[in-house]
Amino acid sequence: MESFNNLNNYTKPPEPSFSNVEKATERGSELSSLSLKDKLLDSLEPVLNSIGISTIGGLRAETSKEITSRYTSLKDFSNEAGDFFKELIPQGIKPPERLGQGRDDFTTNALVQKEKNEFAPTLLKRKILRENLESFFEKSLFRKEKQPYETSLNESENNGVNKQEISRAMKQYGDKNILYEHIENQIFNSNTYRFTRASLIIQDTRSGMALDLDALLPSDFHFEPGVEDFDLKNYGGASMSTGKFFESPSKRMVGYGNITEKGKMLSLFHEIAHSWQDNYSSDSYKGKFTYKKLLTESYSLMQALEFASLKPHSSEIAEEISEIVEKLSDIGTELYIVDNQSSLSVTEPTQEAGVINLQHAFNSASIDQISNLEVPQEVKESLKVKKYYLIKNSKLEKAREEYIAEERDAWAHALRMMRFLRQKGLDIEPVLEKLSDIKEHIDPCLGSYQATLEMDIKLKPDDYRFSRLSQD
Repeated sequence: MESFNNLNNYTKPPEPSFSNVEKATERGSELSSLSLKDKLLDSLEPVLNSIGISTIGGLRAETSKEITSRYTSLKDFSNEAGDFFKELIPQGIKPPERLGQGRDDFTTNALVQKEKNEFAPTLLKRKILRENLESFFEKSLFRKEKQPYETSLNESENNGVNKQEISRAMKQYGDKNILYEHIENQIFNSNTYRFTRASLIIQDTRSGMALDLDALLPSDFHFEPGVEDFDLKNYGGASMSTGKFFESPSKRMVGYGNITEKGKMLSLFHEIAHSWQDNYSSDSYKGKFTYKKLLTESYSLMQALEFASLKPHSSEIAEEISEIVEKLSDIGTELYIVDNQSSLSVTEPTQEAGVINLQHAFNSASIDQISNLEVPQEVKESLKVKKYYLIKNSKLEKAREEYIAEERDAWAHALRMMRFLRQKGLDIEPVLEKLSDIKEHIDPCLGSYQATLEMDIKLKPDDYRFSRLSQD
């Protein structure tokens, strides 16, 4: 490569030929870097020009070629992966209820934007030395051999808003991949509102192949750490996070915890699948949300009805019971009474089709927990006997089945996405090599859902389940 000092022979290189802005302008299109998410290479043009002014042609040409190649590869691969994920949902157990909205093409997410800013210093533009480039390549997505790093926390306050920003790179479990995490956090001084947005990229440290995870989400969703009262001053990065993995239809976000641990990238893909399920649903609050809501309301009213029925009879109590029964009817819940039933709760669950055996609150309590209650001994003995409220509610049964289908689908979609990426050359879970490794991660998750379900309802043998593995 020619020397930086050989400026006498310097000839200004030709302008880059990959400007989509100029081509679109010729067609009469009006472009916006904010609205058109796939104009990454265009936004790099001034960066490349500054290199051309600052260095000799050889260095500029080589660097320009490298940048263009790597970003084009990242862009095309991320878009292909995002389209594949989107098309999985209509193939699930639960059919889509509407045509889902699109997703944003690969964009200059905050991580990539940060790289560009570092690559084109605003000061001393004519003195971009070889050391500047070497320092940049140490952390850049351009570099094949990656190492963890952490930037300083950038914090400022303006108009009552505390703005925080930080970037990190961390090795995934197994050391084959590196994960880039850039977080922008805004905390309003009134403490009534906070907005957090994370940008995530996973990259193979050997091949340099990278995937922008933002491109996998529906267009109105974003990532953020699954931590309550989030403050970057108390956050050590995803590799140290104790946050939860979840998807929020109301906040249009996917929360994540420690995505560097074994199996946790697959868990993140599971939550991304949920975001697409909401995208294809006419009502985001179906499935799990509706099931939990109807279940809680039904149990609360049944318990109130049982307490009221134990009180001495009076016109006031009769009116109270009537009001409770009416509220049960409003949510679609009706009582199921078996022969010779002497109380609202029974000690034997029924196998009758269409009847739900609602678990009594103390069915999951241990003997020791009941023994420590400050109630008369005869009450303790009564609570040790398992009891059930027998009810019918077709909406609750449908919501339960949708909840189970959504969870099973989400894991299936996450696995198909992982296999797709492996076929393309990027393994997001290199340690999950065999089917038994995958089952070791997923089975406990399905088992946890199943155990929670059975704490609420005593299932019949042929009932639809998350898992048929023993939950004892």
